[in-house]
Amino acid sequence: MTEPVTPAHEHDGHGHDDRELHAEFLSLRLYGCRFLRLREGLGGYVTAEHGDTVDYADLCTSKWTADLVELPVRYSDTHGSDVSVVNQQYLIEEFGAKVFVHLRDDRDGARGIGLPVCRPLPGDDADNSALRRLIGELERLRVVGLLDEERHGRYLDTLAEATWRSHLRAEVITALRALAPDIEEDRAVVFAGLDRDDLIGEAYFGFEGNEWIAVTPYRVRNGRHDDAVMHVVTTLFAWEV
Repeated sequence: MTEPVTPAHEHDGHGHDDRELHAEFLSLRLYGCRFLRLREGLGGYVTAEHGDTVDYADLCTSKWTADLVELPVRYSDTHGSDVSVVNQQYLIEEFGAKVFVHLRDDRDGARGIGLPVCRPLPGDDADNSALRRLIGELERLRVVGLLDEERHGRYLDTLAEATWRSHLRAEVITALRALAPDIEEDRAVVFAGLDRDDLIGEAYFGFEGNEWIAVTPYRVRNGRHDDAVMHVVTTLFAWEV
C-alpha cells in the first residue's frame, strides 16, 4: 500500500478532519479502486460533489493527492463486461445515485462511478456506517465477482431480447428456410415469420438449453444457437431433418 492519499482540495463546508474516514478511504486501494485528480488550469477552482457527472477527459490518475476514487465497476463499448454493468447498477440501487460521482466518456461509451475523496457520504452517515457497508460490498465483489446473480440473469435476458429484435430473428428465419424440406414448408416459415405473435421467437426462446453469453457489455450470443434452431424445427414445424 502507498502512503495515504491526501484530498487534493479542502474548502469551506467540506473539510473533514476525521482519521477514521481517511483510513476507510485509504482501504479502498485494496479493492481495485483508482484514485483520480481533476485536471485544473482552465479557469479557477475545480471540484466534484456527490451526484455530479464528470467526463473522464477531465480526470487523470494520481498517487498522492486525489479528488475522486473510482470504484472497480467501469465499462465501455470495448472494455469491461456485462458483469461490470450489473455490479454498477446494483451499487447505484443499493446506495442511491446521489451518493456517487458519475463518470462518463461518450467517445467510447464509458461509464463509471466514484466518490469524492475523504468526504462523508450524503445523508445521516456521521458514523461512516454507510461507507463501511459500501466497502463491505467492494470486498464481497473482490471475492465473488458478481454482486447480484438475479439482476445479472435479467440483464442477459434483456440483451437477448434486444439481439432477437436487431438481427437474430432474421438469421433464424433464414436458417429455417434453408432447412425447409419443400416449397410448402418454406412458405410456412415465411407465414410464421409474419405472425404478430412471433411463434418462431416463442419456440426459439422456449429451448431450455439456451446459453446466453455476453460478448460485450451490451451484446450477447446464444452458445446453443444451432440447437435452438433445431428445437424450432421439431416443435413448431415438426419436420424430420
